[in-house]
Amino acid sequence: MDIKALLTQLRQQLGDEAVAKVSSVLKEIETGVDDIVDSLKAANAESKNRKTKIHELEELKSDLEGQLEALKKENNAEELNKLREFRQNYLTAQRQNLGKEIENISKHPNFVKAEKLLKLPEADAKGVRDFSKLTDEDLEYNLSKLQELNALEYFGQNGSNKTVHGAKTTITPESFKERVKAAKSIKELEQIQEEMNNG
Repeated sequence: MDIKALLTQLRQQLGDEAVAKVSSVLKEIETGVDDIVDSLKAANAESKNRKTKIHELEELKSDLEGQLEALKKENNAEELNKLREFRQNYLTAQRQNLGKEIENISKHPNFVKAEKLLKLPEADAKGVRDFSKLTDEDLEYNLSKLQELNALEYFGQNGSNKTVHGAKTTITPESFKERVKAAKSIKELEQIQEEMNNG
């Protein structure tokens, strides 16, 4: 709708005499319309500038979010690498400990039976086992089985603490045999038997 064109039509229809009477009012209407049009143009320009600024800020926000995600992934990757390194060092230490424990108990007579329960690497010609070739699952399995066998004192490693007449004494199968052989009287044998019965 063109208001100026409408005002021009109104002037033509009113005639010169009527236009002269309302001329000042028509001029005020034209000026008001011009002001409104200018204000709308300015508002549209400002709105366009705002939209452009908003678009620029959204792009900046998107870039910053992308950088933040990249930093998070970098930090997570670094943490993950530290955890992997820790796990690898732990498993290496566990393999070494398992090797030492197997070496210690391999001389025990019960080891031949226990070896059938374990998943150990094959020994080479010199009888040396390479525990670095052991899978993580087999390592976990072997440690669990050895813990069970040690809890049962299968290899006689854990001496049982006996309290005899208020004093704690550790009696292992080896020390028991030695004490029986070293006993010089029936009274000493009876004392050893009492210690075993109280334990």
